[in-house]
Amino acid sequence: MPANRAMTMRQMRQVLRLHASQTSDREIGRIVGAARSTVRDAIQRAKVAGLGWPGRCRTT
Repeated sequence: MPANRAMTMRQMRQVLRLHASQTSDREIGRIVGAARSTVRDAIQRAKVAGLGWPGRCRTT
């Protein structure tokens, strides 16, 4: 059963930045202190939400 640890916003931004620079999921996990599977899950969730790096700002 997965631990389901929460990722902070700072970690998430760092994951997206590193992923955009073609850093491997394993290396990203080592840098942010998260499991590779957590990194993959975070990237997948960001894609589904339409997020990426650089982040898109909506102005209304």
